[in-house]
Amino acid sequence: MRRRVHQVNGHKFMATYLRQPTYCSHCKEFIWGVFGKQGYQCQVCTCVVHKRCHHLIVTACTCQNNTNKNDLKKLTSRSSLRHQGKGSLKDNNGVSESSASKLGITDLTFLRVLGKGSFGKVMLAKMKESGQLYAVKVLKKDVILQDDDVECTMTEKRILSLARNHPFLTKLYCCFQTPDRLFFVMEFVNGGDLMFHIQKSRRFDEDRARFYAAEIISALMFLHERGIIYR
Repeated sequence: MRRRVHQVNGHKFMATYLRQPTYCSHCKEFIWGVFGKQGYQCQVCTCVVHKRCHHLIVTACTCQNNTNKNDLKKLTSRSSLRHQGKGSLKDNNGVSESSASKLGITDLTFLRVLGKGSFGKVMLAKMKESGQLYAVKVLKKDVILQDDDVECTMTEKRILSLARNHPFLTKLYCCFQTPDRLFFVMEFVNGGDLMFHIQKSRRFDEDRARFYAAEIISALMFLHERGIIYR
């Protein structure tokens, strides 16, 4: 289960088990408790407060910086993921390196929502110039910062960029940003996921099951060889 982060004046407080007698940095009173997580500790400057006091902190975190915001800017900075192959600069969906590097929200027409998650949603979008369909993952920056998931988002982008080198992984073509959102322009795979087909068919015959298993194993082995574990 993900531990919740409470951000106050640059502090990143998380519920913490205190192994020794500790006093609250705000009210200066002793933090009582033997079992469980007695107080909140800042993961940046390590100050400790009562759970009831964390939202009353008025002093800024002594180690506060803009690292996370800078990381978000580096994550996209309107740059595309360069095509890894040789020869033609265009991929199968007609997005070239030169056009992808200039891609922005005005180049897409958003059609409908494909799915929703805790950070944002996935939209079906059409490229205005070519009419090609894409699945665009839209992430809210404030939610990413609030949950302290900048590194997870950057890791996701790096892993998705590897998918261009494997036929059974969903490809990330490029990414860009607006002041409040990140956009991952991904391959639109129409036809439903594995669970959809299991529910529809109820039972796969041996050849079909073997085919799906081979695709999944091939993709997992590709990731494992690069030190990536899917869970």
